Amino acid sequence: MTGSELDLNHAQTLLFIYFFVFLLHELEEIITVENWSKRNRDDVINRLPKNLSSSFQGVLHMNTSQFAIAVTCVVIVAALATLSAFFSIREGALSLFFISSFNIVFLHCFTHLGHTLILKKYTPGVWTAGLLLIPISIYMYQWMFQHALVTGSQLFISLIWGLLAIPIVYIAHEIGLRYK
Repeated sequence: MTGSELDLNHAQTLLFIYFFVFLLHELEEIITVENWSKRNRDDVINRLPKNLSSSFQGVLHMNTSQFAIAVTCVVIVAALATLSAFFSIREGALSLFFISSFNIVFLHCFTHLGHTLILKKYTPGVWTAGLLLIPISIYMYQWMFQHALVTGSQLFISLIWGLLAIPIVYIAHEIGLRYK
């Protein structure tokens, strides 16, 4: 390790706090998505390009239980990624699995902000994304670089891995939609 001395207790606590904040974000989405979708689905569909609107029909018609099942699939992946970080941090590194998952969540926060700006109204998940996930993620990026837990090339590779993992979200939504 070439960065400043790593405090294992602080590292594991930070990973736990990050995962807890991620769970709060997912809960905000679960609690708000059904009612929000009922009130706003027509507006969303009308603003989408015609070739994309059919892709969003299923998600915009999910009930809370269906969405919770989809979110559970994503949370399981995030939990496994965070668990891998708990073990790899003992060796003074972070797993590529965690870094990829972390990057996906960070970038996903900006989709919440973008949706809110485009629609000019609250969208599910925007509060926890903007007020909790983005700040803790910025702190964690600084912390990861300070302690040499990630390099620029690892960050780039993890972004590619993250892009390859996007189908997991679509599969999770399909699983949720199949639940009646």
